[in-house]
Amino acid sequence: MKEQHKTKANETCCPLTSNPRLRLASDAQTAAIQANFPSGIAQPALRALVAAGFTTLDQLAQVTEEQLAKLHGMGPKAIRTLRAALNQRGLDLKTIQRGSMNQAKPSGTTNIDDYISQFPEDVRAVLEKVRATIRNAAPDANEVISYQMPAFKQHGILVYFAAWKQHIGLYPPISGDKALEKAVARYAGPKGNLQFPLNEPMPLRLIGQIVKLRVKQDNEKAAAKRKKKTEPRKSK
Repeated sequence: MKEQHKTKANETCCPLTSNPRLRLASDAQTAAIQANFPSGIAQPALRALVAAGFTTLDQLAQVTEEQLAKLHGMGPKAIRTLRAALNQRGLDLKTIQRGSMNQAKPSGTTNIDDYISQFPEDVRAVLEKVRATIRNAAPDANEVISYQMPAFKQHGILVYFAAWKQHIGLYPPISGDKALEKAVARYAGPKGNLQFPLNEPMPLRLIGQIVKLRVKQDNEKAAAKRKKKTEPRKSK
């Protein structure tokens, strides 16, 4: 009995490292803590949080984005929503010190120049090449910082990019072009987000193709919204 109590206490204290086989929580458990998290979090993500031992938003300040992404049911949208809610409280997901760069997302940056300036020279050079490639593929997009990451925005966000310990990440996952999906398959990481190794030549041409696809999709989505607004409403 004492051993069982000790195990349960350890899982509550350190849920991600002490419980390698996470199970989905029951709907009753999820409902009990739902009010403690942002309203935009879907049920699969909430169940994943409960199964991992998280019952309050503030607890997430002790884990990294990579750790959250490993939870079954936790997607990029849920992570972005959780991070934004933490930011409103003056908190954020845990980041590793810049020296180790396991999760290299400098905080407090207001533009892409500031973001890039906080990295070692070799990483800065790679980030600038990626930035220029995106700019060439999306000349009408604006540079922004969103969720503490560099991003390019046209009608909506086209892509995010960020430096990590061993790779450059590009988000969101690619869809809508089978040939391009096949071309990027070897770089696919958790949830389909792309990871370009820093110890390999950066596939700038491929990144350019990805951005051009995102521009096309963004324009189509914006056009569809405009068309919907101009269509006369059907009378009942």
